Amino acid sequence: MPAAGRSLTLCPLDAARDLDAVTALCASAADYLELEVGPENPVAAARRFFDDRPPGDGVTPLKLGLRRGEGPLVGIADLAIGYPDRCDAFIGLLLLAPDQRGQGLGALAVERLAAMARQRDCTRLLIGVLEANPRGRAFWQRRGFVLEAVRPGLPFGERVHTVFRMSRPLAD
Repeated sequence: MPAAGRSLTLCPLDAARDLDAVTALCASAADYLELEVGPENPVAAARRFFDDRPPGDGVTPLKLGLRRGEGPLVGIADLAIGYPDRCDAFIGLLLLAPDQRGQGLGALAVERLAAMARQRDCTRLLIGVLEANPRGRAFWQRRGFVLEAVRPGLPFGERVHTVFRMSRPLAD
């Protein structure tokens, strides 16, 4: 995987400062967003990224940008610390620009997210994968995630999906 030797930085994003950059990324990654929610304006998708948060007290949402060095965003990630349980971390979204996919950046990002979760005393990492995204499910399985639950009939914008909840333990 070519990306293994390259730098990948995960940096905190702020809606006021980074909305335009996240909007541009959402526009370039419209293929996944269309699969997930149906046609959506990239500005609305970027706002949804910043606004989405899982329910519950004690949940810390981290909105992160993925960059190679000091370059532009090549991806975004949403990591919820303390969801669904106190010692869990849930990846709500890991989205890469299409021209960055297949280069090992996703795998590297998952390991960085896992390290962030471990630093916050999480013992388990979770993800929800759409049944309509079999390549995504295979990606997460290669990262050590296993099926935990299947939830049919969940609404996402104009779409309704079956979601595979997958998890992996976070060992030191």
